Amino acid sequence: MENQEWKCLACTFINKKTDYLTCEICEMEKEEEPDTSSSSTTKRSRSINSNSRPSPSSSPDGKKKPRPTSPPSSSTSSSNTNYSIFQGKSEKRNSNPPGLFTAGLRRNGAEDKDGKRSLSLEDYKTLLKQHSIEVVVDMRVGRGTAKCKFTLEGKGCNISEPKWACDCSIEGVHNKLEIEYLFRGTTISTNKGGEPSGYNLGGTNINCLCRNDKGVEERKWIKNGGQLRRAMMDSNNTKGKDCENDAKKTISGVVYDEHAKKELDKIFNLANKKRVLLICVEDELHKCHKNDWVKIYVDEGRGEVIAIEPSDEVSSQPGVGWTNFPINLANRKTYDVTLKGLSAARRPPDSKKKKKKN
Repeated sequence: MENQEWKCLACTFINKKTDYLTCEICEMEKEEEPDTSSSSTTKRSRSINSNSRPSPSSSPDGKKKPRPTSPPSSSTSSSNTNYSIFQGKSEKRNSNPPGLFTAGLRRNGAEDKDGKRSLSLEDYKTLLKQHSIEVVVDMRVGRGTAKCKFTLEGKGCNISEPKWACDCSIEGVHNKLEIEYLFRGTTISTNKGGEPSGYNLGGTNINCLCRNDKGVEERKWIKNGGQLRRAMMDSNNTKGKDCENDAKKTISGVVYDEHAKKELDKIFNLANKKRVLLICVEDELHKCHKNDWVKIYVDEGRGEVIAIEPSDEVSSQPGVGWTNFPINLANRKTYDVTLKGLSAARRPPDSKKKKKKN
């Protein structure tokens, strides 16, 4: 029998199983490509094909079989369909439900010169695969630079471990995995036309929208903080709030930042369609600024968030043995305390304290 492959018009995958009416990758129904030939020629070719092999839509007694129904997700336009496949090797559509996940790249967040507290590239790849992640959203403010001076001079990247997460290489890492990568940690700036650009979703610095003494809105470059993040995402906060940042400095007149909230909503809406992972430096959620975004996501009734966290302190290096901690409306008011307790429980007593000399 002649091998009659067919190309899926939705995901462009070449299907080799000719007796299947749905694509092996995206499960979209088979559609005939546009044919400019006459109707008589089309009928003749169908007749030849029906003689060369059994018709998948017919039973041995000649009765027509019902056409398989497509999954609910295939109701969207095929031109907007974008299925992420891990390393390009999987021939199955991601059957896991969409959702929001969080993870960190380094223990305790501080600089890691020897890499003992950082997530290795192989462990990171395994983490993505285990959770069938389709989109990674980088929430860090600082991730190095694409024009890394040390890399250009052939001296290697000068960023702290993990070096694979530097701006000079992280996009390439995700491209090879065929996973969508978005960087959303940049601060907001205003161009010549007055329209803001950037996101203000990072954790360290922020260009915060404030109302000055004259009632005029202006942006201030300041150190970020939890109170600031929550105030600028509160649509009811139009008059302004006095907020203390992480430097224990009071910032006056912080108001709702519509631009930043729209960018955050885009990420939340994406998690309704795909499996989205928020990454930052800190590997424990209760210590990271991502925690404020998680609370907003849950409070708005968007669904559950899975925090991927270390399970123990046997090794100080994060890895594939991490556990999944669900955060939802049921534990919204208590999960911070629970996460802090789990963090304390997996940290052994400090055995490095110097003994007093007799």
